[in-house]
Amino acid sequence: MKRRFFVCLIIANAISFACFIIRRRGTISQSQHTRPPKVASEVILPTKADATTQSIKWRGVLIQSNFRSGSSFFGELFNQRDDVYYSYEPLVNAKKGNTTEIINTLKGTFSCNINDASNFEYSPDPYLSRQCKRNNVCFRNRMKALCSKGLCTQPESCTECSPLNSFVMSKICEAKKLTASKVIRLPSLQLVEPLMNDARFDLKVIHLVRDPRGIMSSRMNLAQSVDMKSTCRKILRNVQMGLEHTPYWLRGRYLLIRYEDLALDPYNSMRKAYDFVGLETTGEMREWLRINTMGITRLTSDPKAQLLWDIRRRQRQTIPAVTFEKLILSHAFTTIRQSNATWWAWVNSLDRKTIESVQKDCAEVMDLLGYKIINSTEEISRFSILNELANIATGRHRTSVVA
Repeated sequence: MKRRFFVCLIIANAISFACFIIRRRGTISQSQHTRPPKVASEVILPTKADATTQSIKWRGVLIQSNFRSGSSFFGELFNQRDDVYYSYEPLVNAKKGNTTEIINTLKGTFSCNINDASNFEYSPDPYLSRQCKRNNVCFRNRMKALCSKGLCTQPESCTECSPLNSFVMSKICEAKKLTASKVIRLPSLQLVEPLMNDARFDLKVIHLVRDPRGIMSSRMNLAQSVDMKSTCRKILRNVQMGLEHTPYWLRGRYLLIRYEDLALDPYNSMRKAYDFVGLETTGEMREWLRINTMGITRLTSDPKAQLLWDIRRRQRQTIPAVTFEKLILSHAFTTIRQSNATWWAWVNSLDRKTIESVQKDCAEVMDLLGYKIINSTEEISRFSILNELANIATGRHRTSVVA
């Protein structure tokens, strides 16, 4: 009897244990479906490289231009907006002619994966190199988003600023609606094809061009040697790609703007640029444009004017306010201009021989862009040197946009 009792007890315990295991497995299985989501520290976020399988898109506009073509002023139409992250000449960090570095730099800029300039070494200008390394970014004072109150004690002049790093710059970029980047060091629009074909990017191109005679005059003011033949070949190649022989990846994503049209009708040019990239034309930007195109400058508040004033004060130069304002309006690296006068200033600054030389080197692109060839001094007037964009705006070019 006793033996039978112990056998029954063992069997009963085995059955109980088996039931417990079955219930336990059911509970675990159910908990796997009802388990609460991981906390932030447990979640593995996708990196930029992982994003190829995501529906994420980075919106951006590349402002392509040439040295002394008005691109710094035009770029301010994006820099002055609070909803845009503006990158000023990021290709200064890439070695000239190094295609891989150029593409990677642009890709990092438009994906808000921004590298700092702590190892910057490519510029022959020692002052620029020092500034880039000190700020961990080149041209910080040209990028409003990196000079805000949270980063700089004096945001208007971008002075007394805290250090930047890749993480901070990337987070600032990610918080904006659009990334705009102004470049003069891009040899060909063909190089942006990988970005245009990348599904992660919603990228457009604004090509800012200028009368080669105006470029020549502006560069000569800086006492620089000028090779207008190569400059005009580059402009022609890019314009033809954008308007005549447009590849599929650039169709509907290219806008041509002439500096002269921007100077004569800045409001309309600004509206066209904003419409092209999907931005609203705000009252604040209309006012900014009025101040910066009509030659109106408040010496006490404009940071660039104040900087030049401080330089002259340290040099113990006494300059009347009216004379100083003229200096501001003619200074090579400010963006305040009497815009309806500057676009044709080359008429009075270039001699006959220089004009003829530029026209010879740049005849094809000038004809394409509506810049009239001048054959005698009697023909020169501010309205006879600029034709409509008839060669482009009518006829074959239907896949891109002309301002």
